This record gives sequence, C-alpha cells and structure tokens, in this order.
Amino acid sequence: MKVSAFVTSTRKAGEEYILSTITAGGRLIVLSQEHISPGAYVEIYGTKVDKEIPELTSEKITVLSERGLKKVKGDIEKFIGRKCKVGTKLPIKDKILNSLTPEFEEAAQRIKNAVFLHRPIIIRYHNDPDGLCSALALYFATEGARNIKFFMNTYPFYREIECATDIETMQHLDAEYLPPLFIACDFGAWEESLDQYTKLRNAGFEIMVIDHHPPHPDIKKYVDCFVSPFSVGGDSNHVAGLLTVEVAYLIAQIDTHDLHLIALTADRMKLPWFKPTPESLKKSLALDYLLQISRQKYTIEELAKTFADKEAMGVLYMQATERIDEMLRVLKPKIKRKEFSNLIVLTFSTDNEFKEGEFPGRGDMAEILSDELGEKSPKPTMIVGHGEHSMNFRLNTAALKAGVDVRVFINLLKEEMPHAIEAGGGHPGAASLRVKKGFAKSVFEQFLDDVEQYAKLKGS
Repeated sequence: MKVSAFVTSTRKAGEEYILSTITAGGRLIVLSQEHISPGAYVEIYGTKVDKEIPELTSEKITVLSERGLKKVKGDIEKFIGRKCKVGTKLPIKDKILNSLTPEFEEAAQRIKNAVFLHRPIIIRYHNDPDGLCSALALYFATEGARNIKFFMNTYPFYREIECATDIETMQHLDAEYLPPLFIACDFGAWEESLDQYTKLRNAGFEIMVIDHHPPHPDIKKYVDCFVSPFSVGGDSNHVAGLLTVEVAYLIAQIDTHDLHLIALTADRMKLPWFKPTPESLKKSLALDYLLQISRQKYTIEELAKTFADKEAMGVLYMQATERIDEMLRVLKPKIKRKEFSNLIVLTFSTDNEFKEGEFPGRGDMAEILSDELGEKSPKPTMIVGHGEHSMNFRLNTAALKAGVDVRVFINLLKEEMPHAIEAGGGHPGAASLRVKKGFAKSVFEQFLDDVEQYAKLKGS
C-alpha cells in the first residue's frame, strides 16, 4: 500500500527506525530501514501487518519535495487542525479578559497542537499559589499528554542555570521529536529572563510566557506567544492563574476547580467582579504552606493529588495558621518603625527567624504583617523584610491610594547600585529584590535614604 505522512518523531530500535507519523486520516507507526528526521513529509510504500493495528513496515520511503508537497501537506494540516480545535472561553464578564481572547486562543492552540504532535513541553511555574494554580490548570487540561514536564521556578525570573538544564533535558530524550515548547507561568516577563530566551530559541525552542507582572517593553521580540493583561491596557490585577485558567479551559473545557479564584485571593488582587470567599482564602493559604514544605520535591502529580484531597487541604490550612500565629508572636516585638513625612516604614530582619523551605517564607511574612499591621494603619505604610540575599516590600491600601509604588524604589536601587542588585520587580504594592552576596547592609541603607528623599519631595 501507498500512504503519505508527516513524521512527528524518530526512534532507533536495533537496525530499524520507528517513525511516529500522522496521515490525513490518523496516526500511523512506520518501521523503516532509513532514518527520517521529524518534520519531514514522506511517501511510503509498505505492508500492513495487521488490519486492526495502525502500523506499516516500509519497503520504500521517500521524503517529498516541495513540488509534490502542497496537497499532502494541506490535507494533513486540515486533519491536525480538526483534532486541535480549541473550545469556548470561560463565561467571565471582564473587559480585559475579553480583549485578550485572541491571545488566549493562540496560546491554547499552540499548546493543544504541541500535545497532539507529542512535542516535548517544559512548563515552569513560579513557586507561589498563583504560579501553582497556573500549573495545575495546564496539568488538568493536558493530563495524560506525553513528553510534558512541570518544574517549580524558585526565582521570579528565568536564570541561566534553569535554561541550561532545560536545553540539556531536550538533548537527552529517548527519541528525536519536533521542536520543544517552553512555557513560563507567573514569571518571565522581566528583563532578567531575556538573554535566556535567546538561548532557548537558538536551541530550537518555541517560547510562551503567561505572566501578569509588568513586562519588559521588548518582551514580544524574544518570545513566540505572550499572554499579559498589559498587552491590552490592563494591570497586574489579572493574575497569571486567571489568565492560564482561561487558556486551559479553551484547551479542554475542563472544570477548573476555581483555581482562578484561589490565585486572585492569594495575590490579593482587586477586580470589580471578584471577592475572596472563605473557601478561596483557606485554599490559597493551604497551597502556600504546601509549596513551602514540599521544598520542590513534590511532582505536579503529587501537588494535584493533594489539592484534590479536601481533608489534606484542611490539615495544611490549620498547620499554616498555627505557624503564622507563632511567627507573629516572635516578630512583632522586633519590628522597627521609621516615619518619613507622609510615609511610615515598618522593617524586620529575615536573617535569623527564617529558614529555607519553612513556612511562612520571607515574602509571605511581609504580606501577613501588611495585613496585620499595615491595613490597621490609616496612614500610608510600607512593610519591608530585609535579609542577606533579598528584600520584600508590601504597601497598605492607604499607601496605594496615595500613589506610592514600591517599584520606584526598586528601579532606583537598580540604577544606584547595579553592582549589588541581581534582580527585582513586581507589582505597585508587592515586590521583591534579590541582593548579591555582601551588599545587603549597603542596599538597605540606600533604600532608607531613597525613601527619605521621596517623602521629602512628596511633602514639599
């Protein structure tokens, strides 16, 4: 028999090659004496061993030239298109989400196509509840897919070491595949990630970023698909978990388990149609605690299983609240207060009280203290946790209403002390800074000087 096909993967087996292919009518496994690279369109003359099994032993296989390719390629692409058609979006009435529909559809189409073609997919997600909700949404939407790997990303940007790991992973697969797809969820839009994207592209990756942090102006030049509220005049309130749930729903029309509500609650975002519920508050805190105690050892499958276990989530929530109460008892007496004209700054050291992998983390504690102390203050108030390697900033509602933006101070420090800053960014009321070893004290002192000058300028 004669058949035309598109090669999606090639695996060596002894003296033969096993080709996974797609024809205009379905999938077909081809046993070949010749090596054919994935991405080729071929014409095969061969024998079918069993009528019920889509497997063909080739007697002759020819890579189609451009001249004979047009109709074959068109028919196969139509078949793939039918199989990878995306569904409808979630019924959420929101101007920004509606404006992002083309981006959601493009992202869903790219992911669904990659899954169908068995392309390798690497999904990295930030290690906070918003990032995990993003990852869980994609996990539920692609469950059972081959060649898909999920990795927790500790830093809010894509570092050289993770990039090198991802490239090496693709170099040690069990077969040759079509180009891999890389997806960054809830991180990756900052300048610090761009050089790594160039390396990924040079290694043949397709790149997608789903993020709600303020992006670098040139981000779209470095990635193939970018989903961000900032692209359509929005802001960080449309969290990554919300964006990714929209993409996941288009892929598989799945029950998203209110992941978008949990992500919005966890990041304390404000949208006209959203109010945290007791359930979303409990689940967001339980997931935060789970992420800390897992220390990156839990697979996405284990995290998904825990998330679905109501009893386990209840226990995690109780353990988290107990730890928070204990940390508040220890930290409250150690908080230092400074008042600069129209801005109160409450600072606490993170060096002695916090250990890696324990809950609450440094950023969590800044958030908790902001709720506990900042929101009770009628004056603009900033909470700052500072330590050897990082600074975490949170503003209360009064500060945000007064127009304070913590990113102003982060950008100032980047300009004033580029030799001391590794990376930094975030939202107007919640952000973080990575400090290079040995510079913590000088960076913190410069920050206080900057706040003092800012307050004087605003007060004059």
